[in-house]
Amino acid sequence: MWDATGRLRKLINAAVLLPYVSCSLGCSIVSEQLPPSDPSQRTKRAAKQCSDVIYPLADTASTAASISWILLANGKIEDNQPKPEGYRTQYGVTAYFEADPGNPSQVSRYEVLRGVAYASTALFALSAIYGWVVEAQCATLRKEVEGASPKVALASSTQPRFPHSVLDFEFDLRPGAAEQVCSVRGGTWSFEDNVGLCSWPADAAKPSVRLAFELGVPSRITVIYAASAAQLPTNYSALAASMHKLYGAPQVAAAPPSAACATGLARCLENGEHVAGPVWRWAQGTIELSPAWQGDRAVIELRYVHDVSGTP
Repeated sequence: MWDATGRLRKLINAAVLLPYVSCSLGCSIVSEQLPPSDPSQRTKRAAKQCSDVIYPLADTASTAASISWILLANGKIEDNQPKPEGYRTQYGVTAYFEADPGNPSQVSRYEVLRGVAYASTALFALSAIYGWVVEAQCATLRKEVEGASPKVALASSTQPRFPHSVLDFEFDLRPGAAEQVCSVRGGTWSFEDNVGLCSWPADAAKPSVRLAFELGVPSRITVIYAASAAQLPTNYSALAASMHKLYGAPQVAAAPPSAACATGLARCLENGEHVAGPVWRWAQGTIELSPAWQGDRAVIELRYVHDVSGTP
């Protein structure tokens, strides 16, 4: 009987320790990431990769396990505390006991265990809360994508297809091949954190090209046109008209600018305002045009966003 009880206790202890071994720093904090806030990145692919409910579940289980260790430590500390003589109830039996000096070393040991359990409870509870927040936002993203998909207008069959390259940079290029294309065009190439930039410092009239790589190939190619504050509205309108002529009417029209942007586009961009430009949509990706403030200057960004997963 006692041997069976001892084995059962060992199994329970092993189950309680399992979450600590598998996620010693908090599963959700280490493994989960909030969905992107950029509207252009809130795609079906992002929704599929958004989260995994196993992480907050593991954190929740680890929180419960930590609390059980606190209760265990409290019980052991009480058992090993000094006790005066007199009547006491132990294991359901009331009897007269002599004075018990207790076991100070065991008390100290379980006080350390209780302190560790308190700390792990706080860590796993925080991680679990973060994980469930991520899950909620990912669920919102999935509903948003699923609800928007049937309503999103795509380019008609009479309009040109989504381009397979932008200024000789194709969407199947690896970073090394993209660097060669940049060099052949006479540009200067830099690459950091899966983002490559081809620029022409000596020729301000040429637009820079920024390539964001995902799964080893460009998922976004952005052509960046520099413009002075005075020329920005005219250049932006001219580029929008050129894209309209090339690809037809955009599926998403440019949003009306605020009063501040209508009278001073560059100044309002510098102050942090966002101007939503026209968007052309295809099953393979989108083209987005908008003015922006980059560093210390106004620019016009023409973003070609390609769905590398092959889904719209």
